[in-house]
Amino acid sequence: MSTLSTKIGSLPPRAGGRDREFVHHINEETRTKHKKENAKDSQLALLDFKPQEPIDYELFVTKNRTILSNDPHRELVLIPIDDLIGVKVERPRLQLGEPEPLASQSPESPSPSSTLPFSSSPSPPRGQLTERCLRGLASGWYEVAYRFAEYGAPCHVMLDSGLANGNAAGGTALEPLPYEVDLEAAATDEDAAAVDADESDSVGGGPSAEQMIKRFSLDTETSVAASRQRDQRPLLPLLPDLLPRRPWPVPLACESAIRPLPVRHEAAIRLLITCVAFETELQAPDGNPEPFFLNLCLVDLSSECTLSERFYWCPPGAVGQLSQESFRVRDSAQPHPDKADARSGPPVGQASRSCVATLSRPAGPRVCLLVRVDKVVQGPPAACADRYAGRIDAKTGAAVQKSARPFCNHLSHYRQPFGWAFHPLFTEAGQLNPCPRSLALYRHDPAKAADSELMRCLREYGQRPERLANKFVQIPMRSFCITVQNMKDLPANRFNLYSSSLLPVAPDPNASAPPANAESALELEEFPVHDAEAALYAVPEPVFKHSLFVYPRQLNYDKCQGMFGRARNLSVFVELRDCDDELASAIRAVRARFRPDGVAWASWANTTVSYHDETPVFSEEIKLCLPLAISPRHHLFFKILHVSCDAAGKADKAKDRGGNLAKESKVGYAWLRLRDARSQLLSSGEVCLPVSVNLPTGYLDKPPQSSDLQWVDGGRPVFRVALRLASSVQTSEPCVQKFFMASEVALGCRQQQRDEEDVTGRLAVLAQTPRHIAIRFLIPLLGQLIRLIANSQCQDRLRVVAMTTAIHLVAACCDPNDLPERIQAADASANGSVPHAPAAVSAAGSANAAPSGGGSGSSGNLHERVAERTRRLFHAYVKFACLYDLLDGQPLHEELVSIAYETLKPGAADSLTLTRFLSSAWFFLGLLAKSMGESLVRTGRFKMSRSERFSDVFRYRVQNLVSVLASHIHSACRLDTRGLSDSLDSRPAGRANQALAVFLRRLLSMMDRGFAFQLVNQYCSTVRYGQLRIHFLDVLCQHEHYVPLNLPLVKHRLLKGGDAAKSDVKPRQSEMRSEFSLSASFGQQHFLVGCLLSHLQAALGQHYDLRKRAVRCLRQLLCKHAIDCRYQSAPMRSRVAALYLPFVSLLVDQKHRLVAPAPAPAAAAIVAAKIAAAGVQPRRPPSDASFQASMVDGAGSLSGGVGGFRPASSASLMRQSAAAAGGGDIGGGAAAAAAY
Repeated sequence: MSTLSTKIGSLPPRAGGRDREFVHHINEETRTKHKKENAKDSQLALLDFKPQEPIDYELFVTKNRTILSNDPHRELVLIPIDDLIGVKVERPRLQLGEPEPLASQSPESPSPSSTLPFSSSPSPPRGQLTERCLRGLASGWYEVAYRFAEYGAPCHVMLDSGLANGNAAGGTALEPLPYEVDLEAAATDEDAAAVDADESDSVGGGPSAEQMIKRFSLDTETSVAASRQRDQRPLLPLLPDLLPRRPWPVPLACESAIRPLPVRHEAAIRLLITCVAFETELQAPDGNPEPFFLNLCLVDLSSECTLSERFYWCPPGAVGQLSQESFRVRDSAQPHPDKADARSGPPVGQASRSCVATLSRPAGPRVCLLVRVDKVVQGPPAACADRYAGRIDAKTGAAVQKSARPFCNHLSHYRQPFGWAFHPLFTEAGQLNPCPRSLALYRHDPAKAADSELMRCLREYGQRPERLANKFVQIPMRSFCITVQNMKDLPANRFNLYSSSLLPVAPDPNASAPPANAESALELEEFPVHDAEAALYAVPEPVFKHSLFVYPRQLNYDKCQGMFGRARNLSVFVELRDCDDELASAIRAVRARFRPDGVAWASWANTTVSYHDETPVFSEEIKLCLPLAISPRHHLFFKILHVSCDAAGKADKAKDRGGNLAKESKVGYAWLRLRDARSQLLSSGEVCLPVSVNLPTGYLDKPPQSSDLQWVDGGRPVFRVALRLASSVQTSEPCVQKFFMASEVALGCRQQQRDEEDVTGRLAVLAQTPRHIAIRFLIPLLGQLIRLIANSQCQDRLRVVAMTTAIHLVAACCDPNDLPERIQAADASANGSVPHAPAAVSAAGSANAAPSGGGSGSSGNLHERVAERTRRLFHAYVKFACLYDLLDGQPLHEELVSIAYETLKPGAADSLTLTRFLSSAWFFLGLLAKSMGESLVRTGRFKMSRSERFSDVFRYRVQNLVSVLASHIHSACRLDTRGLSDSLDSRPAGRANQALAVFLRRLLSMMDRGFAFQLVNQYCSTVRYGQLRIHFLDVLCQHEHYVPLNLPLVKHRLLKGGDAAKSDVKPRQSEMRSEFSLSASFGQQHFLVGCLLSHLQAALGQHYDLRKRAVRCLRQLLCKHAIDCRYQSAPMRSRVAALYLPFVSLLVDQKHRLVAPAPAPAAAAIVAAKIAAAGVQPRRPPSDASFQASMVDGAGSLSGGVGGFRPASSASLMRQSAAAAGGGDIGGGAAAAAAY
């Protein structure tokens, strides 16, 4: 003490912030050193004892039903029968109209009408992938809810949510009280408050002295005590910072926070882009001299990729100057197989001037709005644009209009580039950058025709407008206005929105309906960037879409001019055909643009014309609506034409022998199958095609060496084209397609001669799917895997392979430790990008996470973020998937538990599969529990007795599964020799241990509780590692009905007949004595609390870390009892406290171990100096240094850790616990447990 006093005297009177930091630094060093010394011994500490055999819970409740029913506190001993309920969750319908396959699956959806593009005619078979996707989009959600689940959350979650002491209806959470205050500042505040009170009393606003004396005279000792008891707050809830806040299982810590699968990313930005005006400085008497055609999209200059599809808009009056006959003569009569007529859908590309673009990723200054302007082809683009930059007067405008009229009459569907504009959408700070009143329009440069070249130039010069003006010629504009607004800043339902598939978007039900004269707006398809963060922003496909974007890139005709008279003004026509015979015609599946007849779907679309260019580069996007059933005969047909501008101006109606207008001449044909006949994959990516001069019948099946085909340039590929698939019912990912083809064979949906090894390999390849693709098709993939596992008609080996595939898929998507290996494989196989309208397209997809090549902190952080988000998506699927309808009423749990055991039984699986199952056991055990609960609710079996709800065979299989899983957990913990920096709870064994505890918690709510207790006993007999067992009990004992499961009854109240009559004081005292110790009878009747206290007793003889974990587990439970609003009356609290009576004797025997390690002397000196400086008279410290430990260690004594509370000795702790056991308060017992 003298040394301590000397150090205290040498310190300044007050301890500042530097002293506090120094104390914290010393404490951290001490704790870190202590943890490193004891971590390994604590993790590998063995607890060899076996808990007592539990009683037959259901038999006990049945025999004593009368006594339990007449108990004055039935909620303490009986669990509500209707604890389990089923809730149908309405799935948000983003589209009002649906294709017939979806409408037939969902009776609640509106039937297709004549205004929608989908017909009601039956369609041919489409394959398992399409059927699963359609059914997944149409199916609803179903949740199995537990009425009292919020009481099963950890204590700090209940405090944060306000679910404490009567606040279950939504009260405010308890907040920690500020114990560290500045005494002088507090005194000053009190003096100021007193002065204010005196001033107010002098004015007459406060009570008089006589009234105050009269009120105090009525106070008695009884009333004051009652007032103190009424205003008393539980001790532990006042100090939530001392409660353990380590990560808990998602289904327990935040059950209500699990939302249905999102329709878009949570941080997505939706921008409303409106084209207001486009007026050139040169004007004709009635407006612009000629029609102009605008298309705009969002681009990212940093990655040179396109972020959205293009939106097309014509200034008012432009379409009226075009000739309808020029369009109609090329239209085909063959309708789309899934469309009623060509006029289906709104003319959003012509009448609408607004669109909505979505950005799922955080936007930066490199995200820009790129606008291209076209006009009807006339001649050299530079000469056409110079007329608008030269002399500007009415006479010149009228002359330009007159010269453009014949071209508009005969070449209406041929366009040539005129100019372009761009605008950065966001500032450096990420704020929306408003567009100027008039954008700058730059003349088209043939050298920068490709989007990639233009974006590369903008990335270099875009930040400096003066350099951009020097490099490109600017066209004078009177008004070029486009507005960009954030949708969240606008009122809801302002527009009649249409999806990218031209289906009406459902209005916001929480807002008023759109006005009758509301404008229409089109939602643009978002193009995800396939890079390291692709999986971080991917969401499961929410709506039906089935489109293909075609990007003609380049045509090389410089070496074939001798084959044609002229081939310079080239334009490529794109069509979709389903046959190659002589009378073949195109399908009306192309999105119409700039048509005067107002149709929404056409049979063709063509590119712009590069005047006198034999190697034209195109920057065109053509959108096709694909049929649901795509056969090997469906193909893209490209027709290449030369356009004669002179013929259009001079010979109006001159025709050649073929009946074509003399202004056109065909110079080649090319074709590309939509689906490969062997792999069944849809074509995607960038391809180079040869061009044929002629077109023989049956050209699809003719080999390239056929004499019937005459190739341009000797058959070399001269035409480059890129494809981008945007579909929620089809994919171009080989792994997904192979899996569904193999599943068709396994399920008997396709009769195909294929050996079992081939089918097995194709099923297993699904685990190699990139993560962003797996997330997009999450619903159909998991649904198909579940169907394979639950199909008893399949071979057992195929079902085990399906189970193994599901294990690898879930672990690869949700475990960050598996990401680097998969990234290396993905980067080695595919290192491209999807077509942006710029460069190349990757056919196989790119890596789904950052390239591995080191353990950089940013890469590891990205892996953790991606894995955490993906886990939440899988949790949402488990919670809301309608498994009963997915399997047509067949129970999943009976087959899943059998296949899971077959997969995990000794010698059946390799080490990698076992490790990944341990990491992803939460998913499969969650599916098992969800299927059990859904089956009970949907069939009404939850009204039966628990012993009759499930068959004996199923209980036997569950017992086998728990046994084999517990053995794998014990073996994995024994064999895991990783470094001590990784906590045991975060390793595969710890995750599986946690998942098994959650699963057994669910069984306690659904099955025979005695059987569930036997499973707990079986687990404790297999797993001997103390850290795993204590954490297992920590999760299990958080059950919302933990108190009734422990039967808080006094045994002599349950004695029958003559035994009760013959009983005297001594037998009752012996019965009561058994309640004060961890006897066999106590462990049998109060199984969970007996198991917990037994583990606490065993852990007190182990290392400090294990002791602390066990004490914290008990403290968490006592805190929950103290704040649980269901058990707040004094008799109920007395009976709950009686469950912990053996803890009193445990404290007496082990009080010497309930002491935290003493802090360093220097730290203790500074702490004492702080106490003296604060003006608090320090009391004599206890001999066991518990007071100093409580001030330093966060897990120290609650009674000593709060200024003003007297430090608790072992005797006081015993008295508090005994008082609580006698019928007083749980808070005393909680304080006793918190003394550690």
